[in-house]
Amino acid sequence: MIKKSLLFVVLLLVSTLSLMALEVGVIYNGNLHGSNDSFLGLTARSRFGIAGLELSLLPKVSPDFDMTSYRIIVAPSIGWGTPELSIFGSVSPHLEINKGKLDFDVAKWNIGVGSTFMIAENIISFFEFFAEFDLSGNTELESITSATMLSIGVTYKFDFGF
Repeated sequence: MIKKSLLFVVLLLVSTLSLMALEVGVIYNGNLHGSNDSFLGLTARSRFGIAGLELSLLPKVSPDFDMTSYRIIVAPSIGWGTPELSIFGSVSPHLEINKGKLDFDVAKWNIGVGSTFMIAENIISFFEFFAEFDLSGNTELESITSATMLSIGVTYKFDFGF
């Protein structure tokens, strides 16, 4: 029940943002250490002045294609630049669905940086690097971060004049 409700809310937010102005496209996300999981899905991104928001829903595609495992990215950001080139920083909670079970830990946060650049009129490419920090202090880690992730994607920017 919670999984279906969460998926509905994320899909509702993604569709609402996509209707409002923003950027809609495809995103690929992969873990850089730890598990070798990769995710491919849809993203809706917006930017108003220096503030931005990214909402993405990504099913797991490798090493095994699994439609019961998802990574959900809800990342408000702050950045600077022009429509042609910008940089940003963002923060996102650890939010996944693994084998149909919600994996949300309030003590795990992804902190990231990224860049966007225009490759054609209204076609925006982006990449972002996230490091996940476990703030609980209850786990032993081999490094300061519990995970690192890299996302790349391409979006179409709808231009409604605002």
